[in-house]
Amino acid sequence: MSIRKPACLLPALICCSGLLVIPPGSAGGAASGPMDASTSSPSRGGDLRRGQQLAGPVLPLSLDAQVTVSPDRSRLEVVASLTFRVETAAETVRFLLRPEVELGTVEDDSGMPLAYERVRRSVSIRFPALLPGTTRTLRFKYTVRLSRPLAELGSFYTANPWYPHVASPNLDDEFLSSVPTVARISVRVPEPWVAISSGRLTMAQDSGDRRYVWTQARPSPLHPLIVGRFRSLEIRSGGVLGRGFFSEEHAEIGEEFVRTSLAIIEFYGNMIGSYDRPDFSVVEAALPSRLRGLTLPGLTILSTDDVDPASPFPHRILAHEIAHNWWSVLVELPRRSDYWLREGLPTYSALMFLESTYGAEMMRQELIRSRNFALGAAEPQPLSVGIDMADRASSYALNYHKATFVLHMLRNLLGRDRFVDLLQQFNASHSDSTASTGDFRHVAERIYGQDLGWFFDAWVDSADIPRYELRYEVLQNADATTSTHQIAGTIQQYDAAVGGPALLRVSLLGAPPLEHVVWLESGTTRFSIICPAPPEELEFDPHGDLLYSRATVEHVGSRRPGRRSP
Repeated sequence: MSIRKPACLLPALICCSGLLVIPPGSAGGAASGPMDASTSSPSRGGDLRRGQQLAGPVLPLSLDAQVTVSPDRSRLEVVASLTFRVETAAETVRFLLRPEVELGTVEDDSGMPLAYERVRRSVSIRFPALLPGTTRTLRFKYTVRLSRPLAELGSFYTANPWYPHVASPNLDDEFLSSVPTVARISVRVPEPWVAISSGRLTMAQDSGDRRYVWTQARPSPLHPLIVGRFRSLEIRSGGVLGRGFFSEEHAEIGEEFVRTSLAIIEFYGNMIGSYDRPDFSVVEAALPSRLRGLTLPGLTILSTDDVDPASPFPHRILAHEIAHNWWSVLVELPRRSDYWLREGLPTYSALMFLESTYGAEMMRQELIRSRNFALGAAEPQPLSVGIDMADRASSYALNYHKATFVLHMLRNLLGRDRFVDLLQQFNASHSDSTASTGDFRHVAERIYGQDLGWFFDAWVDSADIPRYELRYEVLQNADATTSTHQIAGTIQQYDAAVGGPALLRVSLLGAPPLEHVVWLESGTTRFSIICPAPPEELEFDPHGDLLYSRATVEHVGSRRPGRRSP
């Protein structure tokens, strides 16, 4: 397979698993279809996330939803059976169902209709008695209204809970999420319409229609639903079954998207840890004009604008989205204040894929782009503020792009191999669980072997960006038997107090360039470089590995040792 190199990488909103953030200039509007994308955040592992308390007297266990689609009608008919375990004695239980849903009846295990009271999202159901430890099933029959018939809309998708669910309580500053369940989503549609969700797929004919059955055996808080006219294909590689669903117009490039997705999964599997699902789907959809992608466990939706042979292949967007299957699905980052990791890790993982595929120059181009975004934030805030920033454009610039640069500087501090160890150990330590900035720092310190409080204080807990002024002079060796020269200088830091390694590069007359690492200090840093040939130019941070607002380099003169510069 020949992989197209992106001609340019434009600003884009990348949406993590079920969490939709739309900063001005990067994305706009809501998810297409009758329902907005929710702010739910997926979690994994066991019945509840580590540290969570049960929301109410019942614990949802499984969902079995049967959907009937008639493209000439502006509605979907749904029968959703929710099985739950009773945790505490109660006579009334409450479930959530989106306001756009027109609820008809609620039945118990035996098919007996139950009385309920509905107030917007809340559906309260009264039982004669619920005994702790018992398992019950409720059957909800309802209609999902569309703005127009599906045949006119062209497609329907929703990434929010379109089925009855129970919300996990917010702890501290956590995102609101749904209690994870396993699920079986069965959708009956006429050909050539196709239904897509997450999990294992089986298909069967049903009275002239086709029934798509998607089964998620692992608990997930989000079970997507997509219906449209798609051409589908399957490719298996490295033990993962890759599926693609594309419009007739773009079907010829579907194979490239699926194979590239599988290559990205293989790269992350080697760099971070094994992909924990047997399959992965990439789907084309008519997303809002500036929204580029949306990821749910094992499924990525890409904008039709990017799935176009005339457009540059969206390697970075696809790699970012797929990375969310590790960062926020396998390792859940539920706190709003850790949003810089939730989006920074996928963004930087995507850059490492580009670096591996196209080389260091592509990485440098992307870092320049991220630097420009980070420095252009209208309202600079510490990354520890997380997503709760007043200006959405600044939130995007900082949580995606400054976060990416901070991770890159951490990689330079540790070295690439130890940074990969950090990703692997952070993933291994917190898979199927939750993690925080403190957990990430703990693993980084264990690998580095020293305290990194100075690094996280400067780059995560502070909004300060340094400015540097470098002044140097050349000392000419007085000994005629040697051609060595010495550079002596200072680096003055303003506007911040950060430390860490910085690279200086000296261009030499008649010899290859010389690179020298100096450890930056707050205030003034002094340095000295012995050169085997006459130096011609001194560069600060030649590869663009540091984040700063400006750096100037001034050659103040040349002299022999012991003499003052004129």
